[in-house]
Amino acid sequence: MVEVHTKTQDNVFVTAKVAVQQSVMPENTVDAIYKLSDVHAQIDSYVSDVVRSAVPHMSLDETFEKKDDISIQVQQKLTVEMSNYGFQIHKALVTEMVPNHEVVASMNEINKQKRLRDAAIMAAEADKIRTVKAAEAMADAAQLQGEGIARQACPHRWSA
Repeated sequence: MVEVHTKTQDNVFVTAKVAVQQSVMPENTVDAIYKLSDVHAQIDSYVSDVVRSAVPHMSLDETFEKKDDISIQVQQKLTVEMSNYGFQIHKALVTEMVPNHEVVASMNEINKQKRLRDAAIMAAEADKIRTVKAAEAMADAAQLQGEGIARQACPHRWSA
């Protein structure tokens, strides 16, 4: 697993975690053994190069949306470069994009405040409905009371 720390276009630091699956090409075992002293360091360098050239041109949201595009770029770069050393790249996957913990906390706080605002609006609407219904009930009661008083004052008008 390769971890690359970089900054997005909107100045958010993220850590991209990239998994690379590789194997030695049977016909190039000598190259694979003798051309590189540290295969993993070389792969890390190529992965870091691709991620650090791609992510700074994306916003934080785009880095999440375009993980597959970054994976493809990494795989293409590794396939070309590592074949010179006798390695075949099967897959390169960006498995995670992890923003700085302060950014995550901030995003969670924004979501929390939106939900609290929505809840307050819903509670206010419920109170409004209760108030309107209570006023309607009072108006109905007053109307019925008025009709009752009118019946008592003029009983002959209300008899059927």
